[in-house]
Amino acid sequence: MYQEVKGNKEMQALKHMINYDWLLQRIDQFPGILEGARDVFVKVKEKAANELDGELTPIHGDFWPGK
Repeated sequence: MYQEVKGNKEMQALKHMINYDWLLQRIDQFPGILEGARDVFVKVKEKAANELDGELTPIHGDFWPGK
């Protein structure tokens, strides 16, 4: 199963876009609440992008704590 997931680059890219690109867009939507965290969110997005390029290719979950 891991090998199948590891090889699915399209799904990894989609999850990255949903989890990280959209997160950064929420900063623009709610700047009064999230602007102070922009640098942290950008660093997290970059770290996740680096993981996709490396040998380790985990698929990260979303940020909703109710799961």
